[in-house]
Amino acid sequence: TSMATPLTAGAVALLRQFLRTKRGIATPSAALVKALLIAGATRLTKTAPPGTIADNHQGFGRVNLDGSTRRTLATIDGPRLNTGQRSTSTISVPSSGKKLRIVMCYTDFPGETLINNLNLIVTSPTGKRYTGNQPTSGGTLALDLNNNTEVVVVNKVTKGNWTLDVIASNVSSGPQDFALAAVLL
Repeated sequence: TSMATPLTAGAVALLRQFLRTKRGIATPSAALVKALLIAGATRLTKTAPPGTIADNHQGFGRVNLDGSTRRTLATIDGPRLNTGQRSTSTISVPSSGKKLRIVMCYTDFPGETLINNLNLIVTSPTGKRYTGNQPTSGGTLALDLNNNTEVVVVNKVTKGNWTLDVIASNVSSGPQDFALAAVLL
């Protein structure tokens, strides 16, 4: 709609202020602001099959500043990676049963297709692994080779420490930086 762009632009300005004043990040990257915006988004029902991460009708969902700010578990501006390198972070989930959404974003170099490829792998306290942009119903651990934004959604999270691995599968122009955001919904 005609209000989507100004609403999102205003939300991004507020998220940047939140990251600076409440999270103590003096210069948050564009990738971090984007990751936090997507992490807090609310999926609209009945526009895509259940478990869909993103679709052509709503993207990653409706902007929800409450989800992006009050429910934030972690915001991480990650290090710069070269091919074959890995960055590992741990987040503590305080309670079970809620929905956990983890988003990894990076600003890729210009090109007709993806130039650099980073992949997100999330491991639960019980050892179950999730990969970015796979349906929430699970079953596959395929890596996404086409997108610079990857989302993992766990519908009923387990309390404990979760491991977030970002793996530089292919960095032909780099090194490549990235950002992570995790929220409980």
